Amino acid sequence: MKERIRGKDPSTWNLAPWMETREFEDRTFAALVAHLVEVAKEAAPGVPCGITGTQAPSAFGGWDYGALRSSMTFVEPYDIGLALPICRDLFPRGTVIAQTVFPSSQAADDDLLPRWRLLARASPAAANATIVWSQPPTR
Repeated sequence: MKERIRGKDPSTWNLAPWMETREFEDRTFAALVAHLVEVAKEAAPGVPCGITGTQAPSAFGGWDYGALRSSMTFVEPYDIGLALPICRDLFPRGTVIAQTVFPSSQAADDDLLPRWRLLARASPAAANATIVWSQPPTR
């Protein structure tokens, strides 16, 4: 695509092929996710199912939340570009919207106050669930 538009006046660009490709990718991905969610529902009825690490929607990448929202009952968006409030507003009521927090492994084991502050800060942004991703301290 770059070769087609390089050096040309932007008012003459034809971005239709690029937009059609993006639309195809979004629809194909949404159909695959919907199929996988159905398979998971058969295996474990009632368990929230969706995607972790969702990419924030944008013009040059990310995922089409509008195409994904009808099939998923769980989503964990990266907290980039207001992705959490967007999920809160677009996904159906009852969808589990999780935010991952990464507590510092440098805090002393008996110093829980910074960890509680981290957890308290996680939920108001629109998440209704919190994933605490921790790792053992390295020596």
